[in-house]
Amino acid sequence: MSRGSGNFEYEGSIELYVEEWKKIIAASPSRNPLLIPPFSIPVMYGGSRVQFTKDTLKFVEFMENPFNAKQGDTKLTVKIPLIIGDIER
Repeated sequence: MSRGSGNFEYEGSIELYVEEWKKIIAASPSRNPLLIPPFSIPVMYGGSRVQFTKDTLKFVEFMENPFNAKQGDTKLTVKIPLIIGDIER
């Protein structure tokens, strides 16, 4: 499998609690989240004065499996870079 890039390039990241990331790893093929087939992520925007709208990140894949922690951290989170194939608005 390979991916090419055209006129549009999307990149982003998602920040999760370590416990959530560990659950994704445990459910991944061969316990490797980089082997998960491309998937979609719905993103909701809105607030008290704005009507809710939804975008969908399409053909998303994790780019790496990072983990960093510092002394004194109380809520451990991990920031995972993503490759995004398209955004459906």
